[in-house]
Amino acid sequence: MSENKKLIPKRRFKEFQNTDAWEQRELGTIMNLRKETGEPGQYTVDIELENLVTDMGQIVGDTSVRTQTNSVFRRGDTLFGRLRPYLNKWWLSDTDGVKSGEIWAFYPSEKNVEKFIYVLVQGKNFLDSANQSTGTKMPRADWNKVSTADVFIPDFKEQEKIGTFFSTLDQTIAFQQQKLEKMKSMKSAYLSEMFPAEGERKPKRRFPGFTDDWKQRELGKVLGNLTDGDWIEKEHISDKGKYRIIQTGNIGIGEYYNKGKDAKFLNQSSFDVLNGNEIFPGDILISRLAEPAGRTIILPNTGSRMVTAVDVAIVRPNSNFSSYFIQTMMNTNETLKKINEEASGSTRKRISRKNLELIDLIIPEIQEQEKIGNFFKNLDQTIAFQQQKLEKLQNIKKAYLNEMFI
Repeated sequence: MSENKKLIPKRRFKEFQNTDAWEQRELGTIMNLRKETGEPGQYTVDIELENLVTDMGQIVGDTSVRTQTNSVFRRGDTLFGRLRPYLNKWWLSDTDGVKSGEIWAFYPSEKNVEKFIYVLVQGKNFLDSANQSTGTKMPRADWNKVSTADVFIPDFKEQEKIGTFFSTLDQTIAFQQQKLEKMKSMKSAYLSEMFPAEGERKPKRRFPGFTDDWKQRELGKVLGNLTDGDWIEKEHISDKGKYRIIQTGNIGIGEYYNKGKDAKFLNQSSFDVLNGNEIFPGDILISRLAEPAGRTIILPNTGSRMVTAVDVAIVRPNSNFSSYFIQTMMNTNETLKKINEEASGSTRKRISRKNLELIDLIIPEIQEQEKIGNFFKNLDQTIAFQQQKLEKLQNIKKAYLNEMFI
């Protein structure tokens, strides 16, 4: 392969395919580190590390001037969190302001494009050099190392094209993120209206035809027989086996986390020794271990036979309750608060199965449970679909970053 072919990215816009190869340069020759200072009172925006979102290029939280920092950034600067650089915190500024001293502000040197610099900071070459950091507990990127790192850049026109392309893609990702957050906010609003407030027996919002008060009942009497998972010792755990171990880390708040790379298993002989309690798709799993205790999922089909850990309560579905209603109700803030008030332990808090069974709930008759359960099932499926669309766009961006840079 010729040297020129090595200096051409895998993916390139058509109008540049037969133009010059990219040029190798040190980062410090194509972008400058802003060292400007000013009076905080001259600005209305203050960006601190907590305002920068990992991998998202977005600003969150309070950005009013609330510190004494005098480190200035300008509109069009690329901000990058140098403290713990592996967190990948960056933002293309749309205003002037002040910032934490733990945030770098870059601006392009002559004949380089702001939006291209912003994309370059998200690429492998920059991030590798930034993560050659100093310090162990609080690592910080070192400008002396970053500024001398080699990167490859095209001419001004191709920089403009790449910068605009990624800017448009970022806008699409941001729009999808907003759609997802809107759906999550909608769900929160429905949860607050479709379950009774504290001290009440009727929710604010109901389906037509339901008027009766909800009844107070103990969790164990609603769900029937709760059993525990298996006490699985280290010697029984392996990387392969017949039974997938569903751990508390796989149980989110109404969401199953697969964590396939970290999956652990029991073989048949260990299952027999433990007299294992096999679990099945559709079972309800309740984590008795914080944080938070009480979080609940309906077990999906993982493609394996399964068991679970002793800190997980198992509920078999039956006709006396709606599984999806139970999952939804268990994961409300009010129910989780009740359960965690009963959790105990010095290092890792957990609730005993007995105390879990005694938790009081306010629930409707089965017909209304079914209506509410189906409503939230459909809503959760819509949220999951929007989440998948966001993740797909984020993966597309990662692929383009790999293919459109050298």
